[in-house]
Amino acid sequence: MLIEPQLLAKNWPALAVLTVVAIVGKTVFVSLASMLIGERPDTAVKTGFAMGQIGTFSILFALAAAGDAMGGLLYSLAVALKAVTSVLCPLLIRASNPAADWIDRHLPVGVQNALSKYGAWLDRTRKLRPTDGIERGKAG
Repeated sequence: MLIEPQLLAKNWPALAVLTVVAIVGKTVFVSLASMLIGERPDTAVKTGFAMGQIGTFSILFALAAAGDAMGGLLYSLAVALKAVTSVLCPLLIRASNPAADWIDRHLPVGVQNALSKYGAWLDRTRKLRPTDGIERGKAG
């Protein structure tokens, strides 16, 4: 059985902590990565919320560790975590617009200015022409 209810009933605090850590961690890090590549903060937050779901790759890690006694618990937790985050993902996507709007309204002006300057710098670097030299095949 993929999810063992008795095992999860005993270890529900671990599942709750893993769920919070996974969703908050992925939301924060995907949002920061999106801003790093030049997305506006509202788009970055929406992207982070949309990527809060845990993928099936985590189940493969737990399956690899399923050989010992602790592996059964890890596998059951990984499958349950996947199921819980799959159920919560549409709710996170629905909550992403209000969250992005709230963050956009409450983001300090200094941070907004810094992100705007960073975005402008990225735009300039993306539009630079390739230089003559090694990149153009004219070296040596």
